Amino acid sequence: MDKKDLSTRSPSCLRQAAHSLKMTGEKERIRFGELNYYLYSASNMGLMLTLLTYPFFVEPMFNLKQQGNIWWAGYVVLLILYLICSPKRDSRTEEAEENFSYLSIARGRGADLRFVFGDGRVSLKDVKENAYDLFIIDAFNSGSIPVHLLTVEAIEEYFRVLRSNGVLLMRISNRALNLAPVIYTAADKLGLYACDKTNEGKVHPDADLTVWMALTRDNKKHQTLIINYGWAFLPDSSKTRRPWTDQYSDLISALR
Repeated sequence: MDKKDLSTRSPSCLRQAAHSLKMTGEKERIRFGELNYYLYSASNMGLMLTLLTYPFFVEPMFNLKQQGNIWWAGYVVLLILYLICSPKRDSRTEEAEENFSYLSIARGRGADLRFVFGDGRVSLKDVKENAYDLFIIDAFNSGSIPVHLLTVEAIEEYFRVLRSNGVLLMRISNRALNLAPVIYTAADKLGLYACDKTNEGKVHPDADLTVWMALTRDNKKHQTLIINYGWAFLPDSSKTRRPWTDQYSDLISALR
């Protein structure tokens, strides 16, 4: 390769490397987050440096056999570093990110996502107090409910990890059971402010309703949800007679 040929091809190679740096990095940023983005950035920067230095330093100093040995050594080192540094991804994490696109979107926006698999209440015991501003419970579906996540003791544990002005959000949608009175009663027992919001009347009659509840120690936030965002407050007469606990629950009384 003569100098003229080098001068005409190098800008094109540099543009290609820069484009590869941007596109590959952005894909990895969205898929796996910032760590892999920086790894790919470093990889592509190495490619660009190779393009710049090869004609001036490597080619004049080493013959083809020596260059081949250097590349093989480099590949071995790369493989070792990859095995050491590559993050160990749980198959359940990959399945979650494949089925819930908002997880990869959140990673792309810089969110630090950590997956903990197991029973929610049991896993929560490893979380320190006052750790969160917002805690979301979304463990219910149209067919069944994990009752142990609705008891006074469970809600007490949620608020252990919430800061004093934190908010607990619970999705309690259920075709067969009206769980709002259960949560309101538990909130009363614990001295919490509670309100609810539903999409009833805003969706097709055959569509499933979505019901959310918000609980907080902060009366100001409670009032903001009601006044500014249209959340509702259930009258005392609609609450259950007895709060659900780890020792007591009454599914019959919650039937619609």
